[in-house]
Amino acid sequence: MPLPAFIQYAFAPPGQGPINSARMIFQDGTGPSQTNYQASDERAFWDRQKLGFVKMAYGNSYGRLDYLVTLPEHQQEALRAEIKRQFGLDVRYELRLTNVLRIQVKDAAKLKARVTRGGLPCAKIESEKTVVSWAITNQPASVFEVFLEGFLSPRMRVVDRTGTTEHYDFSTDWPTKLKFNPEQYSEMIKHEFENQLGLQLVPGLESVPMLAVERVKD
Repeated sequence: MPLPAFIQYAFAPPGQGPINSARMIFQDGTGPSQTNYQASDERAFWDRQKLGFVKMAYGNSYGRLDYLVTLPEHQQEALRAEIKRQFGLDVRYELRLTNVLRIQVKDAAKLKARVTRGGLPCAKIESEKTVVSWAITNQPASVFEVFLEGFLSPRMRVVDRTGTTEHYDFSTDWPTKLKFNPEQYSEMIKHEFENQLGLQLVPGLESVPMLAVERVKD
């Protein structure tokens, strides 16, 4: 399992799946965090920082590990304690002030047309050579936070500010990034997101929870 995915699994909020990797900060080193880089050169810098962190912590640049441990009751809490004891990692949620894109309702009628008809909750992304498919069934609007963060450039934290408690069905095919520069691709996604769902992305500045990972021992 990749190191970030392992940490996410252990520290996911109760009742939720692992948080998106864009919401993690590796504290070792300096420079832009993965959550708020503003340009491709900053993203490359962050990637080098993360690989350096992983190599120092685990002796390799791939960050993948095999791990077997027997845990008592309250397994998630026990796993977190083992990560700190065995690997010397201090992992915690922190509120960080950062640039965000707020999901807000622009056309309520379009969004209402997507209210779920029921069915097994599902949210998945499938990618082929030229097409990326989104399939969402019976999901809250907050599901779009994670879906959008991986598609936008510059990458920013996306937060649901629709105020709706409804669940929605939505499926669409996006072209892949092959024929677009990052800025053009982001604008296309934003435009289609608004056109199909009646939701817009509004820039703002907010304090949001992030998962900070810090080495506390060699």
